Amino acid sequence: ELQWQTALQNNLYTCGGPILPEDHQLYNILFVRKHISCNSPIETNYYFCEHGDRIQLCYWCKTEDGLSDLPKSLTNQYKIVYTCCNICKELEKDHFTCLDIKVGKN
Repeated sequence: ELQWQTALQNNLYTCGGPILPEDHQLYNILFVRKHISCNSPIETNYYFCEHGDRIQLCYWCKTEDGLSDLPKSLTNQYKIVYTCCNICKELEKDHFTCLDIKVGKN
């Protein structure tokens, strides 16, 4: 853990790039997913984090302001419904959903 903390303090991370230089001893142990950027929606790992102080954020733009209420129709149909802000809804984005609830369906 000390090596990880030192690496965080001594390396400059750029969105979309490697978290550590290739010559670092933790390079093949600690890494980030490629092909994500600051414009990517929030990863599910954020929402599944066990920390109780997790802030609700818009799935699309990451704002914590002006979040739309989760529609009951979606929460009744899907196990996971991610939050969406009103501005993103105006831009024709919506609550991102996954995992259909299959109990009681014919």
